[in-house]
Amino acid sequence: MAEGWMWIPYLLLMFGLFKKDALFILINFLLSTILTQVPKMLIWDNITRPMASGMDVNKIHHVDGIEMHL
Repeated sequence: MAEGWMWIPYLLLMFGLFKKDALFILINFLLSTILTQVPKMLIWDNITRPMASGMDVNKIHHVDGIEMHL
């Protein structure tokens, strides 16, 4: 459900119901996306999370059958 085509109904709903605030919502969405994705893809692209965070491995929730990459 997180594919790109899912944005079409969202944008239609946003511009249909919230015409007055649509530009603000769109700018807010774009800014928050840029502020999260740019660092993840350009600055910390080689860091595997959460294992490389320095967090104690015993405090990380593990799911049976899922391999954690150290």
